[in-house]
Amino acid sequence: MAFYYLVQFAILPWMKKMTKNLYFYGVIAIIIVTLSIFLTVLFDSGYTVSGFSIKKAGTIHLSIDQENAWVFIDEEAKHTTGSEFETITIPDARPGLRTITVIKNGYIPWSKKVDIPSDGEVSISPFIVKTFTNPTGIKITDPEYFQVQSFLVGFRSKVKTNYSTEKYSVSAVGNGIEIKCIEGDCSLPSIETDSPVTGVYQYDQNDNVLLYSTTNSIYVSELDGGEKRITHMVYEGNNITFYPEGKTLFVKDKADLIKLSI
Repeated sequence: MAFYYLVQFAILPWMKKMTKNLYFYGVIAIIIVTLSIFLTVLFDSGYTVSGFSIKKAGTIHLSIDQENAWVFIDEEAKHTTGSEFETITIPDARPGLRTITVIKNGYIPWSKKVDIPSDGEVSISPFIVKTFTNPTGIKITDPEYFQVQSFLVGFRSKVKTNYSTEKYSVSAVGNGIEIKCIEGDCSLPSIETDSPVTGVYQYDQNDNVLLYSTTNSIYVSELDGGEKRITHMVYEGNNITFYPEGKTLFVKDKADLIKLSI
């Protein structure tokens, strides 16, 4: 009789409860597996989770002119450049405002918030310059002295106050720089300076960045940066004129000739 009561009021209720629990957890497991498969298919198809919604991922194209530079999106490492003038594509970028950062040891980091469109593309040309440019004086006894001097002053001068690329026309206008698009009726915000602009040049092979000088300083700046335009001062002096050869700048600072690498 005791065994009957044990089975009837203890073992059978326990077995029924366990059966219900197994059914419940089985349903949960099926839901989790199904959801995982669904999300995997979505992600493989180029979708990503953005906030509380699922959107088609965007694509970022970056043109970077330095090797061994690290590319981060929202502090997550995405790529390390293996050569100079490398263009990389990141196809699975989460849509919305993302912070893109490019860093390299010994260089000033480049960092900016960029709006990544869902199922769209955005092209960016980050630039980084050396933290220390190590200006070196060019003496009259140096073999290059007279050639550099002739390129800075006189009829052989390489000093420019305007230039054009396939995209832009750039001109020094008083205390500022005017930037216009070559194609279409558009213009970019002017660059305003605190003294007259003495030279403007395309920055190396990056047609989205320019070098320019005022009477007292030399700068590297984005062309199309709007209110968030990134600009770095790379040299400060007096009565400056200069011309670039790649990432090397030849500067006339008062009567002195100087060379520096950016």
